[in-house]
Amino acid sequence: MLLQEVEEKRSAVEQRVKQRMTKVQMQRKTLRALFEGEEHRLSELRIVLLGETEWEEFSRKHHPGQRGV
Repeated sequence: MLLQEVEEKRSAVEQRVKQRMTKVQMQRKTLRALFEGEEHRLSELRIVLLGETEWEEFSRKHHPGQRGV
């Protein structure tokens, strides 16, 4: 019974990892499509890595074109 619970938890974690990886791959494709054919300098590109909780908080406080509160 304990082994079954551990296997179920492991399976759930693996599934979340696969979902996250798929999401990241889709985001990368989207970004590549947006920048395709355009020349960008590194000074013009800002990359921010946020976890899900931080992103939700950030998106509540910030709007496109505005500085944070």
